[in-house]
Amino acid sequence: MRWCVRLCPLGLLLMILSLTGCDTLTGAAEIEQLETRNAQLQGTIEVLGTPLATIAALEEAATQAVLLEAQLAVAQNEALAAKATLTVLQLTGGGAVVPTTPPPAAPPGDQPFGLLTPAVTPAGTGTQFSQTVTATGRDAQDCPVGATSVFPPNTSTIYVITRVNFLPAGSTLSARWTVNGELFFDDTQCWVPDRDWTDICAYCSIVPEGSAFQTGDWTVELFLDGQLMSQVQFRVAEPTTDAVATPPAAMTQ
Repeated sequence: MRWCVRLCPLGLLLMILSLTGCDTLTGAAEIEQLETRNAQLQGTIEVLGTPLATIAALEEAATQAVLLEAQLAVAQNEALAAKATLTVLQLTGGGAVVPTTPPPAAPPGDQPFGLLTPAVTPAGTGTQFSQTVTATGRDAQDCPVGATSVFPPNTSTIYVITRVNFLPAGSTLSARWTVNGELFFDDTQCWVPDRDWTDICAYCSIVPEGSAFQTGDWTVELFLDGQLMSQVQFRVAEPTTDAVATPPAAMTQ
C-alpha cells in the first residue's frame, strides 16, 4: 500500500509531461503549415504583381503604341512627298520648265479670229471683253467694218464684235439678242475654240426672220461660259434723209 502511494505521483507527472509534449508538437506543425502557405502566397503576389501596377503598365504600353503609329504615318507622308519632288526634278531636269509646242498660226473651225496670234496667257490673267460694237461687216481679221448703232430693216447680217485679251480653249462664246424687250435669238454656242487665243476679235451674228429685221430697240449680250462679259444696244429703223451713222453705245463688264 505504501508502494502504490509513492508511485502514483510519479505516474501522474509522466502523464502530464506526455500531454504537454503532444500539444507542443501539434502547435509546431500548424505553424509550419502557415509559414508554408504564407510563402506560397508571397510567391504568387510577386509573379502577378499588384492590379494597379499592371493596369498602369498596360495603359502606358497602349499610349506608346499610338504615338509610334502616328510617327510612322508622318514618316510615310514625308517619304511620299520626297518621292514626288524627286519625280518632278527628274522630269524637268532640276526645275526647268518643259517647253510646249505652240499652236499653229491659223485658227481652227469656221470662224478665224483676229490677229492670229494664239499664245498662252500667264496664269492669273482673266479674260476681258472690250471695244464691243455692232457692225454691218468684218475684215480679214474679223474686226469690225461699218461699225454703227443704227441699221436699216433690210440689212442682211448684223454682227456684234468684241476684243478679247485671252480666250481659253474649250470655253463657250454665246450671244443673246433681244428686240423691244423680247428674246429674238439665243445663240448658246456661237463659237467654242479648241486652242488658247490672245488679243483677238471675236464675233457673233444674226440674220433677219423673213426679208427684214424687226424695227425697234435691240440689245445683244455676250457671254463666256454663261457669264455676262459685255453688252451693246442698237436700233433698227427706216433710214431718213438726214440720218447719220453714229458709233454704238457699248458697255463692257
